Amino acid sequence: MRRSKGEERRYTAHSNIRHSVAVEAARLLYTREYKEYFQAKREAARRQSTTVLPTNSEIHQQLLILADRLEGEGREQRLAEMRRVALQMMELLGEFSPRLIGSVWTGHIRQGSDVDLNLYGDSQEAVSFLLEEAMIPFEVEQVHSRKAGHEREFLHFHLHHPSGVPVEITLYPSSEVHDHPTCSITGGPMARGTLAQLRQLLLSDKTSGPASTEVSSPSEMAKILRPLDLGAVGSLIPELTSCRGVTQNHYHHLDVYEHTLAVVEKLEALLEEGFATLAPWDTQLKTHFATSPIPGWSRSALLILAALCHDLGKPATWNLHRSGRIQFHGHERISEEMAREIGARCGLPPAAIERLARLVGLHMRPVWYPTREEPPSALYQMFSLAGDLAPELLLLSLADVESAQGPAQPEHRGHEQKLFVSEMLEQYFTQGFLKAPNVPVSVVDLEVELGLEAGPPRDRLMKRLTCDYVDGEFQGREDGLAWASELLDSAVLGD
Repeated sequence: MRRSKGEERRYTAHSNIRHSVAVEAARLLYTREYKEYFQAKREAARRQSTTVLPTNSEIHQQLLILADRLEGEGREQRLAEMRRVALQMMELLGEFSPRLIGSVWTGHIRQGSDVDLNLYGDSQEAVSFLLEEAMIPFEVEQVHSRKAGHEREFLHFHLHHPSGVPVEITLYPSSEVHDHPTCSITGGPMARGTLAQLRQLLLSDKTSGPASTEVSSPSEMAKILRPLDLGAVGSLIPELTSCRGVTQNHYHHLDVYEHTLAVVEKLEALLEEGFATLAPWDTQLKTHFATSPIPGWSRSALLILAALCHDLGKPATWNLHRSGRIQFHGHERISEEMAREIGARCGLPPAAIERLARLVGLHMRPVWYPTREEPPSALYQMFSLAGDLAPELLLLSLADVESAQGPAQPEHRGHEQKLFVSEMLEQYFTQGFLKAPNVPVSVVDLEVELGLEAGPPRDRLMKRLTCDYVDGEFQGREDGLAWASELLDSAVLGD
């Protein structure tokens, strides 16, 4: 049924209720409205009128996503500083076999995180003496805990480190140094690091350095693309000029060559205006396009090159279509292979060639979805395949649809595509349900509960479970394991 221009279609309306509760619980924890996971998820479920409770691990994942989105690059700098403080304290207290635990060790810090150290020794006075000698103020607290019916007491040292980084130390009996505690979030062994492991981690960070967000001087090909030098492009990509006179499709009044230039023109306009027409995602898009994982190549230049290559397979496809050897909608794979050849010919680095080919090969997926009743898992798979190129892929689809002019093109298609792109950008930049589904069944569950060892069968089953979870086939862990068992018994996953 044709929708009116003002009518919006929600492509993420199937978002899982567990995910929604996990997101709200994470927000409650991040804003410190609640301190305990159990309390936060109970309140989140109450606010959403459900009894469905996500696992602590699902909430933790959303908490990290929220922290990353709100705190940005400063989070990495703060992590490095906190690890340096942890190293200093572990060196000072080395005789107590210190272990670094929690977010500073895993790297998953957020606002309010502190350095958590476990020490193993039988003398509170010895720990206090070393702290006093180092002139580090502290308070000692006796903490009671009850686990598995047993009462226990621990000593907590709350340090006022000169750096301002909060540090908390828990002293355990020396006899427990080889015991491996359980993580309250994952239910598995707690991640922790020794002094030697922390030194190696910091050394590795210094050696590799943080991921650079600056682009080195652009290559000659990149200069030709932004702004577009059509004459130079014609000599480098003669395949494009051979598209003159080739019919775009049954409803388009432009040929492939003219359509390609129209797509490039629309993308150039989006880049020049700073994505203003895609608010409220314009700021995130500008930040995204200001970075690049490829030295010498900007994301914008790669996007323009992908736009120039995206329909190069159309002439060959038409010939194959007339001969009856393939269906008309099959130009993406041919265009992808041609893009690889062009990238190599133009001297692109391998990373740029791979991204170029990926964009071209996937470019029809976000064009199809708004006109089809696809399950949410199809959109999840699109995000998985696109990776960090998802914004580029969505913008390419928008320019492609808006440049499709012809008597059979519905008037509302451009508007519909823009709504779709806006909602998918929301999913990408907020790391929504379709980008990061909190599947309650893990690889460990498949190994322990179903006896599946690492290998293709387990990987295929996990992929199928993720898609089925996104489509609402099951909710919790037990339901998911039962579904996994049925899939194995039915042999639908192949050998």
